[in-house]
Amino acid sequence: MVLCSCMASQSSMSSALVCMIRENNINDDDNITTNNNNGSSNSNNNITNGICTNTSSSIDVPGPHKAHEATKKEHNPWKFSWDSEVQSWVVSTFFIGYYVAQVPLGIIITRLGYKGTVLTSLLANGIFHILSIPAARWSVTMLYVVRTLAGISSSVQFSGALGIIANWCPEKETSFLFGIGGAGAELGNILSYLLSLFGCETDFQGGWPIVFYALGSFQILLGITMMLAVTDFPSSHRFIYPHETKYISDNRVHDKKPSRIPIRRILRSSPVWAVYVAKIATESVFNTFVTQAPLYLRDVLKLPHSEINLLESVPLTITVPVIILSSWISNRVIERNMISKTNVRKYNEFYAKILTALPVLVLCFLPEGSFSLVFLLHVIFAIGIAGIYPGFVSNLGDLSPAHEGFLFSLGQCMTMWVTFIIPVLIGYFTKQKDRFSWQIIFFSLIGVEIMALAFYFIFASGDLQPWALELEEVSEETPIIKKHNGGHCHEVSKFQSFKL
Repeated sequence: MVLCSCMASQSSMSSALVCMIRENNINDDDNITTNNNNGSSNSNNNITNGICTNTSSSIDVPGPHKAHEATKKEHNPWKFSWDSEVQSWVVSTFFIGYYVAQVPLGIIITRLGYKGTVLTSLLANGIFHILSIPAARWSVTMLYVVRTLAGISSSVQFSGALGIIANWCPEKETSFLFGIGGAGAELGNILSYLLSLFGCETDFQGGWPIVFYALGSFQILLGITMMLAVTDFPSSHRFIYPHETKYISDNRVHDKKPSRIPIRRILRSSPVWAVYVAKIATESVFNTFVTQAPLYLRDVLKLPHSEINLLESVPLTITVPVIILSSWISNRVIERNMISKTNVRKYNEFYAKILTALPVLVLCFLPEGSFSLVFLLHVIFAIGIAGIYPGFVSNLGDLSPAHEGFLFSLGQCMTMWVTFIIPVLIGYFTKQKDRFSWQIIFFSLIGVEIMALAFYFIFASGDLQPWALELEEVSEETPIIKKHNGGHCHEVSKFQSFKL
């Protein structure tokens, strides 16, 4: 549920924007105008604090883009006249905060424990989501600030949740349990989409605040539930049976916290870099296929918006069951010692890379109006992307369960540039909106996928790394170390031993 909350947070603003913007505030990228019978503009937008009102006169709106003509409508204080640049910044500010905080907070959660930091994150993130509503009404600048804070507070949820899973996960069940977590993450996108769909159909405060009210309340309730029902380690849980604790403990490499974070050895570790290279390639293809390819479908394949919107929902509905199935199969293979854990990770990565690269390749050569074939390609892509969870996502837990949270946060930081660079590169190379320009992008992505797959096959490992064994001498059950100094006994917190 925490992973669901994290992914819903990331897509909440994108979903809400659908019904935040005035219908007559046409997106600049579409180059669409609405004219009267004489071909002259019949409305004008007066902008005050981001809220648009209409008058019958026609004037030029200052800014980098041309003013657009719109139909005369009744003033609605819950709709905004933001242009495409403002909309982009409203979405991007969340991710700026999210990525900047990854490494610092990753170090903190690894040392101080996952439960407390994730609990604080959920409560703070829920409050900031609710505050996004008055912030949007107040000013765009205030909304930028609140969304940045929401991104910072959300940055530990994914890594913290994976860290808790790693602490509770028996060694041979990592594929399935991490797969369940991945399915929860994908459900977060579905949750955000459904909230937007429901909100846009209601008249309550313009509809879009429902996304933030619901998600903020969900996160606060989830935080309270986590406070009562979750612990970092099985040994400290109040309601677990002794035989369950023994089973988990007997099937884990350790049940201790790291004495320090060996950053230098992590950065020199080939298996860690194999995971990060695979993640960079996957992020590049996923961002292009899901968020940028709709422009290709519109400009080159000439598909209508209704069909494009339908295609965008395909990965959301298919990926979840495929993640669970592929993770369960991988788990059974590891349990029965049919092949090594390293090869399980490599085979999953192979099918993930092939089934995501193939649709990108075929998409280059489809004729106009090929909706059925594009739909099939989206199904194949959704099946392929599910392979990353029993692949490189679970792989970090194999290398060092104790450092899972920090390793994931570091990986997020390593790949954050993809989110910003891909849209810029695509915008630069596809200015002509022709098929050849898009083929350059698609062929480049396929090349990245192949190189990343080769790198992963050479350097990836499913074995526990030597630097992962630098652990505390005490388990979670013994939080205080007693030392004797000159005949006097005093208590020393184990966190005093932390160093980089």
